[in-house]
Amino acid sequence: MIDRDVLRDPWDRFIVATALTFELPLVTADRHIQKSGLVEAIW
Repeated sequence: MIDRDVLRDPWDRFIVATALTFELPLVTADRHIQKSGLVEAIW
């Protein structure tokens, strides 16, 4: 489960959870996802 204090947007949590499930990096410019450190963010 991804803490709401880390990522407030439910869609961001959904996207990150999907990347974690499939063990894939994300291509994103979203600063909140990048700063979370939950997944590898490429941009």
